[in-house]
Amino acid sequence: MKKIYLLLGLGLSTGPGLHAQWQLTGNAISPGNFIGTTNFQNLLLKANNFNAGLIDVSNQNTFLGEECGGSPTTAVQGVAMGRYALSGNSTGQGNVGFGRYALAFNTTGAFNTAVGLEAMYGGQVSNNNVAVGPLALYHVNNGGYTSQGIDNCAMGSNALQTLTDGNWNDAFGGRALYTNSLGYANEALGHGALYLSTSSTNIALGFVAMDSNAGGSDDIVVGCEAGQNSHGGTDNIAYGFVAMRASASNFNIGIGSNALYYAGGPTNTAIGASALQNNSGASTFYNIAIGEIAMYQNTTGGSCTTFGLEALVNNTSGLNDISFGAFSLPANTTGELAVSVGTGATATSSGFTEGVSLGYDASCMASYEVVVGNSSITSIGGYANWSNFSDGRYKKNVKENVPGLAFIRQLRPVTYNLDLTGLGRVLTSTVAQPTVLSPARQFVPEPAPDPAPVALKEKIRYTGFVAQEVDTAAKSLSYSFDGVAHMGTTPSLYGLNYGEFVVPVTASVQELSRIHDSLTQVLSDLQDELYNAHLQLNRLAQMAAMGSKEPRSDAKPADSAMLTGREKKGRIQ
Repeated sequence: MKKIYLLLGLGLSTGPGLHAQWQLTGNAISPGNFIGTTNFQNLLLKANNFNAGLIDVSNQNTFLGEECGGSPTTAVQGVAMGRYALSGNSTGQGNVGFGRYALAFNTTGAFNTAVGLEAMYGGQVSNNNVAVGPLALYHVNNGGYTSQGIDNCAMGSNALQTLTDGNWNDAFGGRALYTNSLGYANEALGHGALYLSTSSTNIALGFVAMDSNAGGSDDIVVGCEAGQNSHGGTDNIAYGFVAMRASASNFNIGIGSNALYYAGGPTNTAIGASALQNNSGASTFYNIAIGEIAMYQNTTGGSCTTFGLEALVNNTSGLNDISFGAFSLPANTTGELAVSVGTGATATSSGFTEGVSLGYDASCMASYEVVVGNSSITSIGGYANWSNFSDGRYKKNVKENVPGLAFIRQLRPVTYNLDLTGLGRVLTSTVAQPTVLSPARQFVPEPAPDPAPVALKEKIRYTGFVAQEVDTAAKSLSYSFDGVAHMGTTPSLYGLNYGEFVVPVTASVQELSRIHDSLTQVLSDLQDELYNAHLQLNRLAQMAAMGSKEPRSDAKPADSAMLTGREKKGRIQ
């Protein structure tokens, strides 16, 4: 192939008869002069007697830089600019290398684009890759060079630098996917995103997002430092600033700033700023926290479900708790199987078991206790009676020892007004308060209750008993009366289950019935005696009237108007 050589500083020579026109000090040329060829020949540039550029019209290559471009006789449609860019290319086609040593070791790889110092430096037979930035897709792994990676895209300094055989990876940002060598189908956008990742099918968007995730796969993180220090977790989703920053587990979802910051256990869901932020223990699984700061302090508690601002905020190790409503169940730390539904619904202690609070500001005061509503509630009802389990087949130690009149006669029926204001002060002082958040976090204050319903209810005149008096009456008879309710331990308040009074009242009625039957029998006997006395008096009267003669047996009493004993008895009955 005939070539035109341009020797800078020495002049231009194309054959005999032409004189030198180009000088070291510059040239004044006529219109129409140019550097190049007028026939179908390549233009080769040299510097210091080294190939420095080539415009290849036959193979459609364009090279500019010392020893760049490789073998122009076999490689086609290549573009290289920079010292040794595409210098090793033999048959690879459609490659673009811009920068010193860009695609330097590519031999047969095709359709690669490398822009930047040593970008795709070690690619040999890789295809369809894009590398933009110094050392992007450098392809160094312990000194070796890649041979298989395809369809990768790296933009940024050191992006995908150590990839060897991975495919379909996209890295945008300095050091994005820096360490990944064999992974495939990863998406990293942001400086240092997926920096230490060695696995596949991860998506990380944000500054150093998931940069320490070495072995985890199928993860999606979006946000600055989201999942930054996660180690090995799979199938996680994090969205928000530092969301799931220190996760080490699987199947977690954290959406919101600091959500699931520590994800020690699997299968947790946190939605809201700082929700489940301190969820660090390996046993913290199956938690669902939706709302800002929801379950914030949880460290080892599991299988809890909470919904609302600051809901279950102080739970640390409680299990199987349910909390729905803003500020609900803030007192619980270690309690289990607790249920609170309603804004501010809570408990008066941190460790109750199976405590249930239903309604605004309802407050459970003991384990295994259900509280419906707060002190402002004036009515609780429905369209059917409440049924208690009472199957005789499952009752043991049945005894007829319920006191009746002896108990009922000691009770004092009264009317009264409730001091709800005083009761509220006691309950408020005993409800466990939220602990100081660590790290520091501003609580949203719970709205104060409306005093109007309380004032209205305090004016209502109620009818009933005094619980302490009922308790004293029962104890005086050694009667364990379940109608007296000891409502909690902190504080210890009394209540009455008025439905339980039916049993001693029934016993009283039965006692009265027996007394009635006995008195009726006594009355009947007295009536018989009175009848006999009347007969005797009648006989005596007849004898006196007849001169002491015995009256006939068929004679009627002198007082015919007097009723017989049986007649009188019948009238009395």
